[in-house]
Amino acid sequence: MTSLFWLAGFVWEPYFQEEPPILWLSLISLGCASSVAVILFRRGKMLIPEEMHLVELVKVFIGRWLISYAALVPVVGVATWIMVQAYSPTPAHPEASIYVIIMAVWFPLWLSPMVASLLAWRRVRVKFPNGL
Repeated sequence: MTSLFWLAGFVWEPYFQEEPPILWLSLISLGCASSVAVILFRRGKMLIPEEMHLVELVKVFIGRWLISYAALVPVVGVATWIMVQAYSPTPAHPEASIYVIIMAVWFPLWLSPMVASLLAWRRVRVKFPNGL
């Protein structure tokens, strides 16, 4: 939902030429995320197996979340550094390094839950191949 929130904001601003209202962005992202979730869960392929307990699912997700965050920090840091070197008129400016550090720490916070969900779901599918 967070990604849809940002995507809606990136689409809204150039289209309407104004700063998007937070309420509208929230409603748009909630509506899109809910629609996708309903479609996926109604098809039955995304259901959690009955044999799996909630605590086990949370453990699988939290573990993958920490791993994905730790893996994404250097990837985003290097990608941001490359973009600063390539596109900034003053890549040696002191604020450029602050920008790289902030992006390396902050941006994976948005990405890691999605990556962790994918990894956790793959683990559930491997562990319970007949339960899905």
